Amino acid sequence: MSSFLWVEDFEGGQYREFAYKVFGNALGLTANDFFDNEIELKSFLESKQIYLATNLAEGIEFINDESNLRKVDFVVLDIDLALMGTDISHDEALIKPLLERWYHYSTTDANEEQSFNRACDELKRVAGYHLYIDLVVNRRFPRDRVLFCSNHGGYLKAIQESFSGARIEPPTVLTKADPNLNDSVAGFYSDEYAKLRRIIISICDELVGALRFGQAEFALPKYLNNTDKNLKVSDGAYLLSVLPLLLPPYLKGSGDISVIYRQFVRAITQEFDKVNYKDSPHKQKHPYIRVLHSIRNWTSHDSKALNNLSEGDVAFIFSLFVEIGFATKGKLLEGLEYRLFECLGTYVEIDRNELKDKIIVSFEDVAQRGNSLPNELRSDFDQTPHFSQRVNMLIQNACLINGEHRKFIYRIFWHNIVYIDEYGNISQQSIYLDKNKYLNELTRRLYLESF
Repeated sequence: MSSFLWVEDFEGGQYREFAYKVFGNALGLTANDFFDNEIELKSFLESKQIYLATNLAEGIEFINDESNLRKVDFVVLDIDLALMGTDISHDEALIKPLLERWYHYSTTDANEEQSFNRACDELKRVAGYHLYIDLVVNRRFPRDRVLFCSNHGGYLKAIQESFSGARIEPPTVLTKADPNLNDSVAGFYSDEYAKLRRIIISICDELVGALRFGQAEFALPKYLNNTDKNLKVSDGAYLLSVLPLLLPPYLKGSGDISVIYRQFVRAITQEFDKVNYKDSPHKQKHPYIRVLHSIRNWTSHDSKALNNLSEGDVAFIFSLFVEIGFATKGKLLEGLEYRLFECLGTYVEIDRNELKDKIIVSFEDVAQRGNSLPNELRSDFDQTPHFSQRVNMLIQNACLINGEHRKFIYRIFWHNIVYIDEYGNISQQSIYLDKNKYLNELTRRLYLESF
């Protein structure tokens, strides 16, 4: 799910009604599912990654804190807002600079109180626009990820005209009665790129904190060759802090996403050329290691490999990286991992006979593709028993066309967790058959995408 900053003052105390009108469709909830008071509604919405500010000062304070703004994918703004909350002295320090700069208020006015009240009245009517300008101009927050939701947009003809005069497209203002409001917010909430990015950031943040307090171990070094085992916990924390920076909050065009995803998977697989997967004693991690090792080699040596990754592909690769790279205590990441699985695909039950047939057919397909290899390589190919090694030979010799690589990520995984015995049955030693909750959930969501 995506995360939101929502700035709304509920001037008439309509907490439940407004929350439902804005977020009911996105969250799949009825009006009665929302609380009808500020304190409980704030807590409830935050559990859904919706951060509620109920006055201009609170909105300014949220936006001024870079760590807060980093938690947000989309913003919904009211326009006519209460300026301050109950802590007047604290909030005045945030509001008075706006009053002095734009609304002719001065502490030296002969009637300072009257000047203050008049300026507050003017600011209140356009408060949401000040937040918008701060977000878009000063913080470079993506303009098309901000939605105005107000019943007061009608007063603001002059401001709308000022945007047009500056040759800047004015923001869209929807009223709470607009039937498009719910769908617009739901579209934001279900945005696939934003959802994946938010889950990855959440996992990275959780792991950084866990490493700091001894609730997680940076496990990657134990899979590396002896000469490369000098990576420290600080190196793991640094990598986790860098990964979110590779997923910008805003995509300029549809072509950007393929470049971004390829760079991201290169970053998380960069150490896997140092993994001796053939002789590794960590047998149960072989499926993960072989996939990540293959991705590292493909993206390093073939500029066309993995140029069409989807959100599900990235979620799968990142999930394997986390499983290999970090060992956590208890169920630290379970909730976040299952949110990541939602990006992978539909959960299905797997018929074992059908799975066996698909595994056999995929091996036969690769064997057939070996006919396109140069004659001098055919003997080596035929004597190579392992599926992933055969795939890598095909890729090294440009025998896969652009776009086919991503499918083989999944098939390499399956061929390392499912073994077919000499009688054509799925071996009882298959790691897939172990009672591993992570693998069971993962494989059932990968199945339809894999073959």
